[in-house]
Amino acid sequence: MNNLSPLSSSSTAESEPLKLLDGNLILYKGPTSHQRQCRFKLSTGAWHSASTGSDQVVEASTQSIAIYETVKVKLVSDLAIMTKAFRELVTQG
Repeated sequence: MNNLSPLSSSSTAESEPLKLLDGNLILYKGPTSHQRQCRFKLSTGAWHSASTGSDQVVEASTQSIAIYETVKVKLVSDLAIMTKAFRELVTQG
């Protein structure tokens, strides 16, 4: 769990982005958000961001790593990373 070592550091400010997985995954808290988000670059060069659903650093870090790994598996399996909601499909037609 070398990736979680910066979490125990008390010098990390509340709003400072936290780099995980050798800088491939960034955990941050937006100025108007209560929950932490993560973002990372896809193999296509596009950025992917998602909410971790938590405002706690350790919990959000664990969740962001899970999101990162899930997206990697979906890309390898040629599955959609994000899907449209039913409401979006209905309003398009």
